[in-house]
Amino acid sequence: MTKTIAFALVVSGAVASIGAALAQPVSDHLDCYRVKDPAGRNRFSVTLTNAAGTQTCTATTPAAFGCLASQVTAIAPPAPGMGPSADAAYDFLCYRVKCPKGPRSSAETTDELGGSRVVVYRNALHVCMPASRAPAPTVR
Repeated sequence: MTKTIAFALVVSGAVASIGAALAQPVSDHLDCYRVKDPAGRNRFSVTLTNAAGTQTCTATTPAAFGCLASQVTAIAPPAPGMGPSADAAYDFLCYRVKCPKGPRSSAETTDELGGSRVVVYRNALHVCMPASRAPAPTVR
């Protein structure tokens, strides 16, 4: 086999791999679960800044729930709206927070299930931290 043919085969294989990767559905939603977290009780001061403003809150461990990156492939009955396209989601562990009462914030929000509407944001209840996930160790 000549070098030119070998190079062409490598390039076409790489292009096919990239095409297959691009055709995969994207996990751009979160599916959240209650978790049993062995972390001990602790408190942390966290400053949260987002579209609702900036506030300093107290976060407590252990985690209250965890969210896994998921794919939503079917919604029945048909949902009232199409949400914005999103980048790939990640896994999170979410902790309870207590924040001082502050002004409410509102924003026009659109998603797949509720369509477009004005949503009022009140006090934060949880803060979710990105988490990495590995298989649990096997018990013998």
